[in-house]
Amino acid sequence: MTDISPTSLKQSLENLPPLIQPEAINTYPAYGWYLLAIIIVAVLTLLTLQIVRHIQIVKRFRLTRSYLKQMLSELMIQTDEQGFSVRRQAMLMDISKLIKKVCVEHDPSSNITLTGKSWLIEADQAATSGKEALLTEHVDSFNKLYNGKEVTIKELQSLIPSTISWLDCLQKNALNQSRLVRNSRPVKT
Repeated sequence: MTDISPTSLKQSLENLPPLIQPEAINTYPAYGWYLLAIIIVAVLTLLTLQIVRHIQIVKRFRLTRSYLKQMLSELMIQTDEQGFSVRRQAMLMDISKLIKKVCVEHDPSSNITLTGKSWLIEADQAATSGKEALLTEHVDSFNKLYNGKEVTIKELQSLIPSTISWLDCLQKNALNQSRLVRNSRPVKT
């Protein structure tokens, strides 16, 4: 056993290097955590905007579709009387205005000043990319409106479901493009 004397212990302690006190621990997280928090907030904001856009598009088309269905149900209970002729013309005018408003809201650059068959082709192009002619097949009904001729109940009964199908295609197209519409209010006539 080695003998440790108090003097040798004192010399050993003097030969030790001085103790260095460590720096205080930073109470703030590293900069990477701040970057991660900013990225999370940005992603959540973009996700919220996409959800809001989707809800706006669906709501607008749902209200427009319900207006058309209400017109169709009104047509089903009417008989072909002379007094109803004015109402049929007004319905056709309402459908025409509705289609034009929806086109302008869907694509503000659409060429809505066109008349006759050309604006129906433009509307079909917006909804179906030219694959189907949902509205163009009813060009004769719309021409009756502009020429002052009387439209029949059967023409309106086939036009309204075609317009609803056109709206469905346009809604699907709008959701696929995730385009923010200029005005998210329901279309009123």
